[in-house]
Amino acid sequence: MEWRTITDGVPTGLTYRFDVFELDVDRAMLTKNGVEVSLRPKAFDVLRFLLRHQGMLVTREQLFDGVWPDVVVTPDSINQCIIEIRKALGDNKRKMLRTLPRRGYRFDFDVTVSGANGNEATTSHTHQDNGIPGSKSHPRWPAVLIISLVAVALLYLLAGMEFHVPWRPVDTISDGLESGENPISAARDLPDASIVVLPFLDLSTNSDQNYFALGLSEEMMQLLQRIPDLRVISQTSAFAFRDKNLTVTEIADQLGVSHVLEGSVRLDEDRLRVTVQLINARDDKHLWAQSYDRELREIFDIQEEIAALVVRDLEVPLWSKLPRIQRTNPEAYSLYLQSKVDVYTHEAINESIDKLREVLIIDPAYTVAWAALGRRYLYLYMNYGDPTDEALDLAKSLAEKALTLDPYCAPAYALLGALAVQKNTLSLAAMHFEHALEFGDVERVGVGGLLQSLGRFEEALQYYRFYLLRNPLSGNAHGNYALTLVMARRLAEAETHYRQAMLLNPSGSLHIPVFYAMTLGFQGKYQEARDFLGGQEVTTGNKIGLTWLYQQLGMIEEYDRNLAELTQSMGASWHLNFARMYALLGDADAAFERLDLLGTFEHWNRERYWPIYWPIEHDPRWQQFLDKAGVSDTQLAEIEFNFRMLPVDYAGLVK
Repeated sequence: MEWRTITDGVPTGLTYRFDVFELDVDRAMLTKNGVEVSLRPKAFDVLRFLLRHQGMLVTREQLFDGVWPDVVVTPDSINQCIIEIRKALGDNKRKMLRTLPRRGYRFDFDVTVSGANGNEATTSHTHQDNGIPGSKSHPRWPAVLIISLVAVALLYLLAGMEFHVPWRPVDTISDGLESGENPISAARDLPDASIVVLPFLDLSTNSDQNYFALGLSEEMMQLLQRIPDLRVISQTSAFAFRDKNLTVTEIADQLGVSHVLEGSVRLDEDRLRVTVQLINARDDKHLWAQSYDRELREIFDIQEEIAALVVRDLEVPLWSKLPRIQRTNPEAYSLYLQSKVDVYTHEAINESIDKLREVLIIDPAYTVAWAALGRRYLYLYMNYGDPTDEALDLAKSLAEKALTLDPYCAPAYALLGALAVQKNTLSLAAMHFEHALEFGDVERVGVGGLLQSLGRFEEALQYYRFYLLRNPLSGNAHGNYALTLVMARRLAEAETHYRQAMLLNPSGSLHIPVFYAMTLGFQGKYQEARDFLGGQEVTTGNKIGLTWLYQQLGMIEEYDRNLAELTQSMGASWHLNFARMYALLGDADAAFERLDLLGTFEHWNRERYWPIYWPIEHDPRWQQFLDKAGVSDTQLAEIEFNFRMLPVDYAGLVK
């Protein structure tokens, strides 16, 4: 199909028909079963543009050029039109209008076009990039032109205007390193667009504003993380160097980054002094230092100005305008920062919830606080249990509240996606996560879990490689990566990352010891696994693992004793734990008897891949059970989720 813009001579008298809809170009009307459907003019133009290129990738750049020629607009203009179109078409599940994250859109429904002469033609293009500027078949721009555009982009940035540079999608992920190589040593060879924001120092008179300094550091970090081509170290790893007597160069070397941003904060009632400096860690050269003496209400401007300086000096390519921070009342913002200081214990989560409720009393329109409050309830559910699911219901209502205030709130969509994974409604989770990616949720919370649930392990590993390079000192990151490797049956690699997870976070997830032991055991290292697991905290999971290891080692007396203790301690109604135990021990009949008694299958999306069930997976009853639980390979293959969101420079560096 020849590429044309809206204004370059579109034939008159065209009518597009698809499903029960009809779009009449001359009358500027969309109808459904003959009844007019309301669309704003620009939304109508976007739909017409997509219909003209049915079945083909249409990038945001092409929409800008085709619908808004010679007009500077923000990406939100497209987002609003897409939302309005989907609402008009009733396309909540995106069966017609597909989003290809970080690439663009594709209208995926057969369209019949009729002209003024009454002739009709059906368009049904294959999914290819050919024929549209910017696709694989389009000629490369000369290097001198690219350099000129980058220079112009920086000028636009400094002038506060907007410039669009297309996102560079990833088609394939390189295998990268040989197994076992240190990801951080590889990261040192990356381009210069990498940075760690160290915890800001509290220089207040009474040294009582540490929460504000730390919270501001994290907010600065999260703002920079929203810039796609900038690799920013996450909080867990960045804050690991607090109170450590290390030089900037040593810290950067351990994290594999080229630049360090450090600073201090002095808060005195409604006056604020922020001092920051950017350092090139490779030669310990200070690129610049900046001080801001402002009123507290200007804190958001300060953060955005710092981000602009970082982008300028690291020469980060931009695909749109720099991200903005939502404004709020200074008192509300101070409480919001307090709510972020500690969310790692049950008591701390509840205190954070109280702070966020205070925030929302002061500013009920502060969207990010609604989403954050919902995330806290998800933490409660996942880490401390809630058999009534009340926490999940609260989290869902809070995310939905955030979206009523801001339909582009990426953290709210990410939260809804995580909740849907918990409920095993994976098609819904996929839809929410695609929204989160589309609207800029760089943290991508829960995406790895969804990919695990769908059995797409290589893509899940891509996600966790990406996350490890942002958070190399996170025990949870290594644990999630190791679990994905186990699911993919890559046990030797999983063993390495489980050891790293336990070294970084000895009191981390309770599942890690038994999964590490099973990883050893399924490699035939039964005695090593038994010696390790015998020294761990006594939990039901660990006792099940030990019982299996006693069985494999022929330690009959210990096996009989542990089995009797487990049977007595678990209680007759603990069908899932009994099923796990019997499955691992290879007693298929007893395992399936218990599985048949389960009343819910909410958590089976990932559990089906656990090594506990490997001894019975060849039994015909296993496939029957997966069908019943709604997580068979066939059922999962029907769920669409577009995962194209990793920067090409470092996506394949971790093994």
